[in-house]
Amino acid sequence: MNRFYLSISFSLVFCLALFLSGAKAQSYALRHYDANDGLPSSDVFHAIQDSKGYIWFATDNGVSKFNGYEFTNYDISDGLAKNTVLEIFEDRKGRIWFISITATLSYFENGKIYPFKYNKLLTEEIKIKPVPLKSSFFVDSLDNVFMGIEGFGIVSISASGEIKRLGQDEKDPHINRVYEFPNKKLLVSYYYKYRKKTFQYIKEKVSIPLKLADLPFRFLKHSFATTLGDNKIIISRGRIIYEINNYLDVKNFTNTFTPHWLSKDKENNLWICGRNTGAWRFDKGVIKENPDLKLLEGYNVSSILQDNKHGYWFTT
Repeated sequence: MNRFYLSISFSLVFCLALFLSGAKAQSYALRHYDANDGLPSSDVFHAIQDSKGYIWFATDNGVSKFNGYEFTNYDISDGLAKNTVLEIFEDRKGRIWFISITATLSYFENGKIYPFKYNKLLTEEIKIKPVPLKSSFFVDSLDNVFMGIEGFGIVSISASGEIKRLGQDEKDPHINRVYEFPNKKLLVSYYYKYRKKTFQYIKEKVSIPLKLADLPFRFLKHSFATTLGDNKIIISRGRIIYEINNYLDVKNFTNTFTPHWLSKDKENNLWICGRNTGAWRFDKGVIKENPDLKLLEGYNVSSILQDNKHGYWFTT
């Protein structure tokens, strides 16, 4: 990446490093980007950095690739399935996948965007209005595509076009499940009609019951899961955040807001964002009443990216 981009990343990392070292003075050099700078929209839902170093942004008016100097924008005229894209994912082959608001897919490869050839089958399989869950998309090494759908569970599509819902062969298919994929990527599956206060954690086809006290029965729009280290799992359901150690020791924390984003960074710090709360950081994933750091208070942060220079990008 170019020097301009590196200077932005460095200023953020430098200030955060001062905070972590115990310095009392706290100041952050933030650079604000919006449509005036070349983004297709000022409403941005997600950001990732690909393996080549480019920053990709998902917006309500297409996607954008940032090279440090300028934005290159793409929309349906370039091959996107829909202009409103909620999430972006890079697979092992370097393809950049775009998950639209209608759960239709497209991907960027060799400089072009292509629609996913099984979009029509996806639409036919999902009878309800399909809305993809955030942080619930994965493509494995065999080109199997997995996508969490709001109230419908996780849909899998094989490279040959075979579609199925994970867990449908089980005795009770409507139990909430968390599936662990390679690289400890977790996908959450939940339904409109679930009945038990139990999550099933699926790891290498082994089902591990997680007893989560006070699990809300009402339907909730946002649910996230991530691993922290080898033996800790974090799951959010509504305002309740569960910390599970070794699959047995469960602690729950009632938050003051419903998380709209939950993720970990490269240092295993936990970031949680809610509506107009800004970004909250819990150092080393230790959840407590007050976070170790609050940034952008009053903003609705939709995702957080830590880039390969340890700079942070916040989408709003």
